[in-house]
Amino acid sequence: MSGLFNENMTYPQARTIFFQAVKGKSKDEVERIKEEYRAVVPVITKKEREKFDGWMTSDTE
Repeated sequence: MSGLFNENMTYPQARTIFFQAVKGKSKDEVERIKEEYRAVVPVITKKEREKFDGWMTSDTE
C-alpha cells in the first residue's frame, strides 16, 4: 500500500486524491490504487454518516 488514503480524511479529500493519483498511471498501477481506495472508503463513509446524522461531508459543504 502506498499510504495515499487514511480513515481520517473526508470523502471529498479521498476522491480528489484518488483522481490525482490515477492520472497517467498504467492499468496495473490504477488497479492497485483502486484497491487501496476501496479499502478505506467504507470506513470514511461510515464515520461521516455517523457524524453528520446520515449525511456525507460533501452533502454538508
